[in-house]
Amino acid sequence: MNRAIISAFMAVAAGSLGLAQPISKTPAEAEATIGGKTIVVKYQAASAHGRTIFGGAGALLQPNTVWRAGAGSPTTLYTNAALKIGGLAVPPGRYTLFVLLDPQGWQLIVSKEKGAAAQVYHKEQDLGRVAMTTAHPSVSVETMKFSVNAAGGKTGTLQLEWADVAASVPFAVQ
Repeated sequence: MNRAIISAFMAVAAGSLGLAQPISKTPAEAEATIGGKTIVVKYQAASAHGRTIFGGAGALLQPNTVWRAGAGSPTTLYTNAALKIGGLAVPPGRYTLFVLLDPQGWQLIVSKEKGAAAQVYHKEQDLGRVAMTTAHPSVSVETMKFSVNAAGGKTGTLQLEWADVAASVPFAVQ
């Protein structure tokens, strides 16, 4: 009973802060070795379950909100190398990823905040933001998926796919 009350309170609090979060989740990981260095994204993948996910009336995630880019625990980027994500210098370490769902262009937010504190977005913890390229996948993606893909040499792409959106950003190992 207490757990149900706490869960309901957290859902209302997240919604009131503009941090809409899907409920169903599956632990997942995307990893690649690029230029001899390891880049890992750990997240909890949400499933659409027939819901409208992005934008519009009744959608799970509304425009102009900051999304924790997953369900449950914060989505975490681990790197043992300095990276240049878009134009953002990212030192080796652990970061939390958020996405600003701006209709004019999504932005990947790399946050210095870690652990339980990263359940809620705090702008002052931004390492920085980079523009994402968005497209529509050929088929709708039921379960949210991150991928880290080698693009040749010391470059790669970080991609997020869910429902009718594929959003990506290039990166380079420094």
